[in-house]
Amino acid sequence: MFSVLILTLDEERNLPACLASVTGCNDIVVLDSGSTDRTVAIARDAGARAFERAFTDFADQRNFALETVAFKNEWVFHLDADERLTPDLLRECDAVAANLNPSLRSDPDRPLRCAPITRPDPPESAPRSSGIRICVARNWLAQ
Repeated sequence: MFSVLILTLDEERNLPACLASVTGCNDIVVLDSGSTDRTVAIARDAGARAFERAFTDFADQRNFALETVAFKNEWVFHLDADERLTPDLLRECDAVAANLNPSLRSDPDRPLRCAPITRPDPPESAPRSSGIRICVARNWLAQ
């Protein structure tokens, strides 16, 4: 299994469908950048853990979450609020997270590792790599 991280700012229109698409995940985290709408309430009502932090830039927000949030799973999928995780992609991420080479896991010299989600036999019109990355949480709760 893997965790999901969603960065938000005033996403009350997009967030419900996004959250509905990740109901198969056991750990959904929303890091909000100071929404003035119902974004945080929607996240919490859907069972997501919601945190708030002033926005600096996307990389800093994601790194902050990876370094400080106690994720329930070692691997974290980054999803935008206007994106949806399809059932096929959810299964693919599960398989990737379960079978990643241990050398990709955190180590003291390089605490953040990411792995591309690739398609072993993509259709000719599809790229081999989806461009999606699933990353190690630096502060995950080992079971």
